[in-house]
Amino acid sequence: IQVTVTIKDTQITPPKPVGPSKPDKKIQVKSVRLSAVKYTYNGKVKTPKVTVTGTDGKKISTKDYKVSYPKGRKQPGIYRVKVTMRNRYQGTYTLKFKIYPKAVSWKKAQAGKKEIRVSWKKPGGSITGYQIQYGTDKKFKKKATTLKSVGKSKGSYRIRKLKRNKTYYVRIRAYKKSGNTKLYGAWSKRK
Repeated sequence: IQVTVTIKDTQITPPKPVGPSKPDKKIQVKSVRLSAVKYTYNGKVKTPKVTVTGTDGKKISTKDYKVSYPKGRKQPGIYRVKVTMRNRYQGTYTLKFKIYPKAVSWKKAQAGKKEIRVSWKKPGGSITGYQIQYGTDKKFKKKATTLKSVGKSKGSYRIRKLKRNKTYYVRIRAYKKSGNTKLYGAWSKRK
């Protein structure tokens, strides 16, 4: 018996040559931010949290950067936080936050002949001095308003040479000088 076996051709596609893989694009730092940049003095240390975001819109792990806070961070002033990237990220960033003096509260105000004597409670914390504003406009917007600066050791001030039969308003705030910048606290209630 004669048997004939026929084998059909089967097309086999050879595998494509494998070349070197393309390197992934590095995710860069898009933004570095502090949770707060303005504080008011309250006697407590301020430690704003740092958030670093990549160009992919996701937060970068705290393992990939180091945060260095300055000493103190309690008294009124300007403080700088240093953020140093590491591992696959590069760069050093310096962020600033400010602590402003606390608002000043009044003790009393006494009116005399063409003068007013005011006294106040010291707000606490390290300050440079006070700024006193007075005038006949209770909103302190007119040009007639006068500003006076007094030293931090003062607890009272006498405003002289006022006009008779006029109603005057007074307010005060503390300030701290840090370098060439003055940090002003909130104005007190007017007297």
